[in-house]
This record gives sequence, C-alpha cells and structure tokens, in this order.
Amino acid sequence: MKAVHFGAGKIGRGFIGYLLAKSGYDLTFVDISEKLVDSIRRLGRYKVVTLGTEKREETVGPVGAVALNDRAALTAAVRDADLITLSIGANNLKSTGRVLQQALRERWRTSPERSLDVIACENALFATDMLKESVYEGAEPEFQAYLNKKVGFPNCAVDRIVPAAAAKGESPIDVAVEDFYEWD
Repeated sequence: MKAVHFGAGKIGRGFIGYLLAKSGYDLTFVDISEKLVDSIRRLGRYKVVTLGTEKREETVGPVGAVALNDRAALTAAVRDADLITLSIGANNLKSTGRVLQQALRERWRTSPERSLDVIACENALFATDMLKESVYEGAEPEFQAYLNKKVGFPNCAVDRIVPAAAAKGESPIDVAVEDFYEWD
C-alpha cells in the first residue's frame, strides 16, 4: 500500500507520516520546501522521539519525498497512491486542491478503476470538505462523476502536540512529539 502525505513538517513527519508508516504504508511526502524534500530524499528515514514519562525513539523509513513544484513526480505519486493525506495548514487547502485536481485528472486518465481516499488532517472543522470544494472547482461533469465514484473525501479530527524544540538526533529531520494523539 502506498500513501502520499502533503506537508513534511513536524506534524506530517511526527504524527500522520509516523502513523501511516507504522500501519505498513510505503510513504512519500510532498512539500513546498525543496531543502526539506532534499533532506528526506538524502536520508530516507528519520526518528520520532516521543516525550512522556519515558522517552521513546522510533525510526520511520524508508520514506520518499517529492517537491510540490515537480509536477511529473507529484502526478506519478498521486497516480500510484492508495491513500492521500494532508497536514499543510487549513489556509493552504484551496491552492493545494487545485494542484491535486491536476494530479487526480491524470489518475482518472490512466487508472480510472482505482479507488482513493483523500483526508485533510488539519486543526479545522470540515477541512476535507474545504479541500474537496477546491478539487471540484471548475471541473467538468465527467471528472466530477469520476471523483464522486472513486475518490472519497472523509473529514477527520486530529490532535497531537509537537513541541517547538527539535529532537536531539543525528538528523535535521528527526522530530519530537508528545505521547498523546488523536485521529478520529
């Protein structure tokens, strides 16, 4: 199973990406920061340091990364994905929805029979609905019919505290998180 996660920041790596990898997904991050994408590509794995009554370190990897502006690589990742998640900030959902629409069009052309779920994991009510609206915006009826039939857009609620302090690891992409999390 393959997952694509938009947003390789601390929440993306320390929460959503961490859980996807632990669940057995082959994980590819998409991010606007080419420096971060290059670090993930070069290192291919990172540590999640969980802070609680006892400190735990877990390695996540191998992971891949694609730059948001590399449309060919982004389209290929979306085409092959079984699940797409996002943690990019609710204010970025509209612009990312337009980018995602282009990649989903290619998936429609090449793999119209494959189903997919797209989940915005944001600190906002009905975040996936906001994303969905942007993906559908300006789309012709045939493409909308494909989306209605093959692409699910479930809303969710997420919560995890990722302290501003960086994890003290060997890698600049290691991340520290608090023990509690929720994803409903």
